[in-house]
Formats: sequence, structure tokens, C-alpha cells
Amino acid sequence: MSRKYNLLITSILILLVFIFFSFVLFNKSENKKVDTKYNEGRVIDKNNQIYNYLKDDKKNIVHFWATWCSACAQEHEFLKEYIKKNKDVNLISVLFKDDISNVDFKNIKELYQFNINDSNGFIALDFGVSGVPESFILDNKGKVLKHIIGSINNGELK
Repeated sequence: MSRKYNLLITSILILLVFIFFSFVLFNKSENKKVDTKYNEGRVIDKNNQIYNYLKDDKKNIVHFWATWCSACAQEHEFLKEYIKKNKDVNLISVLFKDDISNVDFKNIKELYQFNINDSNGFIALDFGVSGVPESFILDNKGKVLKHIIGSINNGELK
């Protein structure tokens, strides 16, 4: 009887440890949110090529995207309408880890004021990009005013 009892107690302890660690792991992953506060307020390095494209009299939006990103494709339609209605926006495109030959330049040139290819991801690394689409609203000195993770909507651009 004592051997069966020891086996039962050991099995229960193993099960409880498994449940505890499962709860800890799953609870953290479900509630994990990316903190954008790290980027907001920081100033990009003046050696970053994007710094040269910032405009004094416009809202500067640096938009990281890729042709393989379905959310980015849907977002382009929203951005086209937004640019038509808001002439005070300087929208800078950064093609993230993509082949430039995949880009339909006719549509891109009507949307973005400047287009930069970040095929190696170094510009994105400097900005702290975790994936695409991702956008940054900057002032004319390169200070990050807002960091938007995921698709942009009208409320986030105000």
C-alpha cells in the first residue's frame, strides 16, 4: 500500500507543478503587450537616413511595411484616402526585409513622399520595430511623438 501511496503522491505533485508552470507561461503570453513608451519621446539618430526626409511644416509619419504583409496591403487603401484628405502629412515608406522588385511603384509613389528600402532591417532595428506594419509619428527634429504597432486607423493619426 505504501508504494501505491507514494506513486499517487508523486503523480499529484508532478501534475500540480505542470499546472503551475503552464498557468505561468500561458498567462504571461496572453497578457503580453508591447510597450511603445520606450520609443515615444526618444530622438532618432541624426545619422539615420530617415532624418534627412523629415519636413518642418508637416506631420512626419515613418511607415514600415512589406509586400508579403496582408495587413499592410489593406492599410495602403486607408493611407491613400488619408493622404488625399490631409495635405499636411509627410508619409515616408520603409520597405522592410523585402525585395524591391515586388513593389508596384505606381501605387507607392502616389502614396508616399519618400521611399526607402530596408532589405537588411537595420533601419527597423534602429527604430525598434518588432514587425510590420508599424509606424512612427515624428516631429521635424526626429523626436518620436507616437509609435503605432499594427495597422493604422484614423484615430491613431490625430
